[in-house]
Amino acid sequence: MIFIVSACNAETTSVEFSGLIIPKKYVLQAPENNSKGVYDDEEIPIGLVIDEEDVKRNIPEYQIAARGSRKLSLVVYQGPVDIKGISDSVLSGYSSDKVRFGPDKYSQNKRYYRSADNWLLVSDDNGQRLLVAQCSRTGIFGNVVGCDFKKNINGYGISYHLENSNITLTKKFDEFIASKIESWKEASK
Repeated sequence: MIFIVSACNAETTSVEFSGLIIPKKYVLQAPENNSKGVYDDEEIPIGLVIDEEDVKRNIPEYQIAARGSRKLSLVVYQGPVDIKGISDSVLSGYSSDKVRFGPDKYSQNKRYYRSADNWLLVSDDNGQRLLVAQCSRTGIFGNVVGCDFKKNINGYGISYHLENSNITLTKKFDEFIASKIESWKEASK
């Protein structure tokens, strides 16, 4: 496969990436062009940022972070990621008779604890375990719970991070990202 990517300079208003035309304001880090302007490395994703105010307009329940940059980072891969393979690999070291687990405060998933401040969110449907996110407690007072999600949305692998009560909004956040991707696909037509 060959992908054409516009250089991210002052004159461009967007970046073309794997069938998407992404407005430059979202691009944190674009894959580097080679000298011919052709991008053909299928493994390198693109780094994006979305202003939390944009998220809040679309998901009114979203809580804007009280610290930091007020932007959410996303990584978009050129195609779907192997969620089952990643899940199997991460969960292979966890046998249900040896792992300490409990309910998750923000979702219907189980927590598989690595330590008191580090756990996996795991769905367990009829004995079929699937990794949902990798989570940890951080902050000076341990008051920030954050989870890193990796999903497939509209044919692209997506990685993102949500904190605290925003973790309950993953379905709405996935829909928000799906609509962004769809609009970026439409822009490429």
